[in-house]
Amino acid sequence: MKHLFLALCLLLCCAQLPAQETDSTLHIQEEPAHPLYSDGIIRFHSDIRLDTTGEALITEHIKVFTAGTYIKRGIFRNIPLYRKNKYGNKKRVDIHVIEVLKDGAPEPYNESEKDGDLVIRIGSADVELETGVYEYAITYSTTGHVGFFDSFDEFYWNVTGAGWQFPIVQASATVMLPYGAKMVQAACYTGEDGSTASNCTISYSPEGAPTFSTTQMLEPGNGFTIAPAFTAGIVMRPPPPGFGDRLRELYENFRSIALALFGGLGLFLYFYFSWKKHGVDPGQPVTVPAFQPPDGLSPAALRYLYKRSTDSKGNTAALVSLAVKKAIRIKETSRKEYTIEKLESAPKNLPKEEQQLFSGLLSSRESIKLDNKQYRIFESAGNAFNTSLKEQYRIRDYFLPNTKQILIGGVLTGVTLFLYMLLTKAGSFFILLFLTPFLGVGVGMLMAGYKHRHEGCSAAVYLVFGLPFTIVPLVFVFLVMEEIPFAALAFMIAAVVGYVVYIRLIKAPTPLGANMAAKIDGFRMYLETAEEHRLDMLTPPERTPQLFEKLLPYAIALDLENEWAEKFNTVLEQANYDPAWYDGERMNYTRFSSSFSNGFTSSFMTARIDPTPPRSSSGSSSSGSSSWSSGSSSGGSSGGGGGGGGGGGW
Repeated sequence: MKHLFLALCLLLCCAQLPAQETDSTLHIQEEPAHPLYSDGIIRFHSDIRLDTTGEALITEHIKVFTAGTYIKRGIFRNIPLYRKNKYGNKKRVDIHVIEVLKDGAPEPYNESEKDGDLVIRIGSADVELETGVYEYAITYSTTGHVGFFDSFDEFYWNVTGAGWQFPIVQASATVMLPYGAKMVQAACYTGEDGSTASNCTISYSPEGAPTFSTTQMLEPGNGFTIAPAFTAGIVMRPPPPGFGDRLRELYENFRSIALALFGGLGLFLYFYFSWKKHGVDPGQPVTVPAFQPPDGLSPAALRYLYKRSTDSKGNTAALVSLAVKKAIRIKETSRKEYTIEKLESAPKNLPKEEQQLFSGLLSSRESIKLDNKQYRIFESAGNAFNTSLKEQYRIRDYFLPNTKQILIGGVLTGVTLFLYMLLTKAGSFFILLFLTPFLGVGVGMLMAGYKHRHEGCSAAVYLVFGLPFTIVPLVFVFLVMEEIPFAALAFMIAAVVGYVVYIRLIKAPTPLGANMAAKIDGFRMYLETAEEHRLDMLTPPERTPQLFEKLLPYAIALDLENEWAEKFNTVLEQANYDPAWYDGERMNYTRFSSSFSNGFTSSFMTARIDPTPPRSSSGSSSSGSSSWSSGSSSGGSSGGGGGGGGGGGW
């Protein structure tokens, strides 16, 4: 009997051996062979335990394979110290590192803060890792990540983050809820930040603890986010805020908007009262149509007072005026090249500025070609011409630029934007402040190019330099826009636009300037109106080729050469008009600007440019009380919760 009992026992033991071997084999197969040939994460698993205070104790098990490409001495882990609330504002959260292990043993590490992340660098600089598999365990606690809603509480958490240097073969997280809490709903998300893809599964332990697992590899730049929602009231909610707390919370949540409104109001009040004091235009007399240039002004003087500055179009008007007065003849070749020839019948009583231009170009020569080989002559004559105008007509007698107010407004605008950035902590906004002057220069050059669009080469110079100064800052603005609150971006644009409008409005004419502007407007009305009877003018002058020639330089000065020529088109055709002051191809008078004026102005401008660079001639979600958005209901996405970050090897 004794031997029979021993035999039965031996038989039972042998029967158990295969079963134990099978269990061991199954256990080994639970860890799949990793498909990594270079450095990467085989498995990333987080054990998360929530308690009733809202603190989360997290242990991240990071099993890596290293071939020495990225991971040479260890890994580093970045965990964000800030997360955005449902209003889009960043709020700091507490993170405390408790323990760091490698393969179950304590491992050296250090902590630092960089770009809003807690950086945990694990490993020793003196120890290089051999090729193989290592498992790191990082345990830390953090608070402030439980969202409180009307019907549930929620832990919205980015398990891995999307900032890893290498792929993650498999990621998972198990959440141990506080005692008494039961799951209400859950969701998980994978992919780039903002992705709503759910390549993940959710399973539950017998105790109801959820485990979230990815179903495909996470490539670099992809993250894994979970959102378990559980019974409301288990985690202690913060006490209801008092009136002061509500004001502070309201300010924090809408700080960028509130400061934008406050700063915008301050700038608007300064601009308004400064304009009211210095920039209000005096009452302008009634504009009366006139068929004579005001106050006997020359075409160049009229251009100067009309534009409030000198430019090449004024030179063109003066040269055509000299030609009409039979002081010079303008000769055009078939290749659109111009030569100015001196005539013997030059009058003696020329306006001072025309005399300066005539003497500078033709005092010692019979003719001169408009090309840049003669740039020194044209530069000298042009400077003398401009100086004469400025000496005869002090622009400040007609127009107040109010430069002091413009400078004060610019400084005030810059200081306001700088303080706004500091108070809103919009880090990327500093980039915009740095780029704003460059953008202003670019836009200014483009506007100047448009203003000088009739001058050919001059406009091209403004465009060549203006486009890079405009496009490059705009590209950088586009790249950082996602990091800038919309209110901040809108405030910056509004402040800059407001300042530009202020610059235009603060410049004011004097009473003398307002009177001159009314006279110029009246003369312009006559030059551009085809039918004089519509102006209620008494005895308008008869249209003759002589009248056309006499007022043509003024039409050029006021940018109305096309309208003036079209007005006389029939008269000139009937008279078979062939001007003695011009030698070249027959002009298209209905498009006089494109056929002669623009080309002549461009040639004159080209002639003033030094052909040897760089020298040039002289010449501007959820409801509820939570501050977090919800991830378990509609609207959740990868990267939408707290935590996350990323990491890499070193």
